[in-house]
Amino acid sequence: KPGLPLGQAIAEAETIERRALEAAPPPLREFVARSGHKIVVASVQFERVQPMRTTLFMLQGGVVLVLLTGCVNVANLLLARANARQSELAIRSALGATRGVIARQLMLEGMLITALGTALGIAVAAGLTWGFNHYRALMMPDALPFALYGSVLGLTIALSVVTSLLISIVPIVHILRTNLMATIHSSSRGSSGSVGVRTLSSALIVGQVAAALMLLCGAGLLIHSFMKAIAVNPGFDPRGVVVGRMAVPRALNTSPEARRTLETRVKESMEGIPGVTSLTFSMAVPFQGGLPLNAFTLFEDTLPPGSPQPGASRVAVSPGYFETLKLTLLEGRFLQPADAAPNSRVLVVDENFAKKYFPGKSAIGGRIIFGQRPQNDAEWPTIVGVVRHVPHRGVYDTSGVPFVYQPLPGAGSTIFLRTERSPTETITLMRAKLKEIDPGIALFDTGTLQAAIDSSHTERRVTMLLLGGFAGVALFLSALGIYGVLAYDVSQRTREIGVRGAIGASQQQIIALIMRQGLWKTTIGLALGLVGAVLLSRYIKTQLYEVSPTDPRAYVAVSLVLFAVAALASYLPARRAAKINPVEALRVE
Repeated sequence: KPGLPLGQAIAEAETIERRALEAAPPPLREFVARSGHKIVVASVQFERVQPMRTTLFMLQGGVVLVLLTGCVNVANLLLARANARQSELAIRSALGATRGVIARQLMLEGMLITALGTALGIAVAAGLTWGFNHYRALMMPDALPFALYGSVLGLTIALSVVTSLLISIVPIVHILRTNLMATIHSSSRGSSGSVGVRTLSSALIVGQVAAALMLLCGAGLLIHSFMKAIAVNPGFDPRGVVVGRMAVPRALNTSPEARRTLETRVKESMEGIPGVTSLTFSMAVPFQGGLPLNAFTLFEDTLPPGSPQPGASRVAVSPGYFETLKLTLLEGRFLQPADAAPNSRVLVVDENFAKKYFPGKSAIGGRIIFGQRPQNDAEWPTIVGVVRHVPHRGVYDTSGVPFVYQPLPGAGSTIFLRTERSPTETITLMRAKLKEIDPGIALFDTGTLQAAIDSSHTERRVTMLLLGGFAGVALFLSALGIYGVLAYDVSQRTREIGVRGAIGASQQQIIALIMRQGLWKTTIGLALGLVGAVLLSRYIKTQLYEVSPTDPRAYVAVSLVLFAVAALASYLPARRAAKINPVEALRVE
């Protein structure tokens, strides 16, 4: 109801629920209390966003870390540039420029760089948005089209202004704390403030490496988890199985007899498709979810008093379902055609159900019923088979919900065909056969069963790729930052390196000297990054499948990758330093 506060809606729903329970018979009240059934009122937006909150926060954290890494890089470059321009700024000061004017000049330079970067970033974002929309059907079929909203662009521009202020503060503070007039009388190139500049620059590099490592650890954990998830045995053989959903006109679905007639006609028609070896019907597709938890009652209720009502998810299937999908039978038998009769009461359960509710004994012959206990014992369905567990809710579901397979009276909404022909040809022939039965029958959501399984990984795959992309950008920026700082350091220490070469230092010793400076900063950054990754690991826990958020293998692997990249970034300026000619360096000085 428009305008109704959520709190008032909840209060009214609780009142309705309380009155309904008071009017219900005692057995039903007990069943509802044990099963946990309760009226829940929530906003549609909350229900849509809640499952994605962890993922969105994680991606936002990745964006913040990438932004932080970029800011550190630009701040380092501006700091190096300001330090190299001390003589110029000192002359400006001697000619009458106040420190406020100099600070304003540095601020404007930082804002100009940020503005150019923001414009380029918006252009890239527009291109990526077009690319995502172009390939959205393949990457995220259920996602809405992407768009660059004005509010998002406004936030981006505001953030760029804040960023320009942050990156400009570093060189401004350095210049304001430097005695500019002393640089005019200094004959040592870059000596003024060099120690402070190197210390601050080193601290920025350490923070940059730490941020990059935290992103890399997150990406490494997601990659390890994803590889484990796609390697899970689905519990059946999806190869060669084509699946599609049917929309049946109301005239063909008026009664159980009409549904059974439709099943017979569809089955006979589909069996005439060349290459089809078997077919079956169901109300759900494995790995796609959508199966609610239903409370049931055990005939021999051995649960302790006060225990919650047992629950399982029901999967309605037609006879032949297990054979078509090639599920493994662990005990008993599969469903047979006679089990679909109206007076038949048989069930097949998965191994999780048997282990949970029939521990240490066979589940065959056990009796359960969904709902409250009936008065007539003849109404109890009997378990006739136990099959291997199939993750109908997807491999990432950690609830441990067991599944119960019930006979489907008639044609279900989903049809499975095991065929030796190509999926495209089979789907075309399926549509033609259904049109022959009734032109009003529509076939949609078609594809292979393997594709349906793969689509269950889409959200995690996209998250992994995005966070991996953020980590890659952070890794590149970290390498660029280390290289830039060391290259600047080499340019400032040309005379010192020349002196070292003149008194006998070998090229290998000079390379080792420069590389040590880069690698010790990297090592400190790695140590801090590992601590940060461990502290943040609990936020990624729900995104992992059978992988510990503190998996040492992932942490060691990404640390080695980052250390190797840092070593390469340190080697390039070190090699340049080793090639400095001592005579030329001293002559220039």
